[in-house]
Amino acid sequence: KKFPNLKIQLMGHSLGSEVIIHTLANLKNKTGIVEGIYFFGASVPADSVTPKKFGKILQRTVRQKITNYYSPYDTVLKYAFCSDLIEKPLGYQGVSGKAVPKYVQKKVIPRNHRFVSYAAVLESFP
Repeated sequence: KKFPNLKIQLMGHSLGSEVIIHTLANLKNKTGIVEGIYFFGASVPADSVTPKKFGKILQRTVRQKITNYYSPYDTVLKYAFCSDLIEKPLGYQGVSGKAVPKYVQKKVIPRNHRFVSYAAVLESFP
């Protein structure tokens, strides 16, 4: 109310995606509090953006869109998946199941898991 034109964009890399999801879960009653969220190499489960998990909360708290930049070539997420440390990482395989309407995903090919590698392959942002 104090800043009616303020547009908040949240970016999360790797475990930062988990921080965003749980932050918005704590703000679940604040409809449209965030303009958009962007995941890069997200180390959260691939079903996190489905209605059965956190999808409904994300759909309510995000005004515009939820964008996931994922890479099946990310060796860190591949290792975590193959070692059963993370069940189907969102940042490695994209969504598993039906995502909420505001969700979009973009396949990218970064050099490695570091955020700078993800940023380097973006054509534009946001």
